[in-house]
Amino acid sequence: MSCGGRAVPLAARLALVATLAAAVAACTDAGVETRSADRLPPSTSAAADTAPPTTDDAATATTESTDDRETAPPTTGGSTDSTASSPPSTDEPGTAPGSGASPPDPAGGGEDPFSAGDPLFPELGSSTIDVQSYDVRLAYDPATEVINGSVTIAMASQPTDMIVLDAGEMRIAAVVADGTDVAFEHDGDELRIGPLTPAPTHAVEIRYRDQAQDAGSSPGLGVGWIATETGSYVLNEPDGAHSWLPSNDHPSDKAQWRFEITVPAGLTAVANGQLVEERAGSGTTTWVWEETDPMATYLVQLLTGEYTVVDGGVAGDVPLVHVALTTDVAQMQEYFEVTDDQIRFFEPLFGPYPLERYGLAITESFGGLAMETQGRSLFSREDLPGGRPGVVQHNLLS
Repeated sequence: MSCGGRAVPLAARLALVATLAAAVAACTDAGVETRSADRLPPSTSAAADTAPPTTDDAATATTESTDDRETAPPTTGGSTDSTASSPPSTDEPGTAPGSGASPPDPAGGGEDPFSAGDPLFPELGSSTIDVQSYDVRLAYDPATEVINGSVTIAMASQPTDMIVLDAGEMRIAAVVADGTDVAFEHDGDELRIGPLTPAPTHAVEIRYRDQAQDAGSSPGLGVGWIATETGSYVLNEPDGAHSWLPSNDHPSDKAQWRFEITVPAGLTAVANGQLVEERAGSGTTTWVWEETDPMATYLVQLLTGEYTVVDGGVAGDVPLVHVALTTDVAQMQEYFEVTDDQIRFFEPLFGPYPLERYGLAITESFGGLAMETQGRSLFSREDLPGGRPGVVQHNLLS
């Protein structure tokens, strides 16, 4: 990843490499194991049965003002409690509707037993869950910069009565676990859900509301849901996904993804994977994308705005799908066309391209942006005009 086009001194890079090597060695000595969605159990039906926001809900979400941010998002299904779509009503801040008290503190004032134990990002991730899939259903209106909707997370779980997720400065309206409204506590960047009935799997739906913002990351990089003139894009590396999406925001936990993104009519929403549906509503359009290759949270791509999705043909066995602002498609064509040659050149050297598809996404961001978002690398439109098609190949190899 490059940021702002600034070169990093060699000494600093060597120091970073040494730090990362030491962290990897420490994890190896401690027997820390990264997790893969390949070892996860089948999806639970509760996640698949959660209903998406209706067209009317999405239209409402895209017409609300920024001042209405404290209002709860529309109910998206999965709960029979009529209070689930309202903000918390108890005196305890961050506690679910109808509960008498906040969940207990599992750490007991000491070291958090739920932490993933990452020495570089000790606050990120949970050691007691293994996410299988995320079902993300959001509505976004660039006029208000309000993000409104839900995420349903299907996961394997250790036998504990609490689930801990990463969640930044957002308004959590309700949490539904396995079809039942449950208590939760949102403190800082941590969302504690429970008490629950211990089970080997859970499906947890979180309904929330957020505002587009550059949240900033631990190393000081710009991350989050970034508003643009006509839409938005997200930057998640290394720890920015949970600033706009409740999640297990650690790269060791990969999962399958489904995105259902509603935007005002005339705009396009783009995410990782394959476009499976485009659905017109009342003044809105909903775009549905599915990523079946397991993916970490920091690799999520989500764009909204005046984009065109370009069919780039096939490079060998790899379908190519590119994205650019509609006004930029013609001048970006040389970059799209060279992708085929680059894949064919590198495959004999490094083996077959490992994912189901590839492409380039060119957004209206600051100059110097280059991000290896899974299956479609992300670049800034400011850097590409000028006939340097070779500049895009390094993210193909990331």
